Amino acid sequence: MFKLTVFLLVHWFKFFEVIYKMIGLVADIVGLFGVSLVLGCYFLLQTGRMSQSSFQFSLFNLIGAILVLMSLWVHWNLASVVIEVFWMFISVYGLINAHEQKA
Repeated sequence: MFKLTVFLLVHWFKFFEVIYKMIGLVADIVGLFGVSLVLGCYFLLQTGRMSQSSFQFSLFNLIGAILVLMSLWVHWNLASVVIEVFWMFISVYGLINAHEQKA
């Protein structure tokens, strides 16, 4: 009975180790997608294909910041969280301004 209990405990912990690694991988993928959105917008801005005052620019930056924050929930880094929170607030401000300019 003792061997069975130890066997089950060891495999139980291995199961959670695999789940933890999978969660980390998903968080990395989500974060990389967010970074690609932000960098893509910056590239389009620098090449003149997107306007800094456009609704899409602020929207993609907001979505990118949210996705990076989601990855930071798993891979915590205070400095990165702070910059992403401010990135979100600035993007919301840009969305509001873009909406008001349309009206």
